[in-house]
Amino acid sequence: MRTERVIEAFRRAGATDALDGPGGPSETPAYLGRAIVALAADPRVIEKSGQLLEVGALAQEYGFTDADGTQPPPFRLPART
Repeated sequence: MRTERVIEAFRRAGATDALDGPGGPSETPAYLGRAIVALAADPRVIEKSGQLLEVGALAQEYGFTDADGTQPPPFRLPART
């Protein structure tokens, strides 16, 4: 999540270039907020009850974007081998 605190941590670590690189935080809090709004407006939201929902997947389903107009994909940690 690309919050002010995360950006400041990258800055203090001298890694501001990594903010926009692969693996850097891409979603803003607005992306999550738009997912919540989309779910709240869905009359069939009860069907999603008890599920793990990814904002990137919800963005594709409901058609919303992040503040910059992109739809970052769901964040997933790579599987351990």
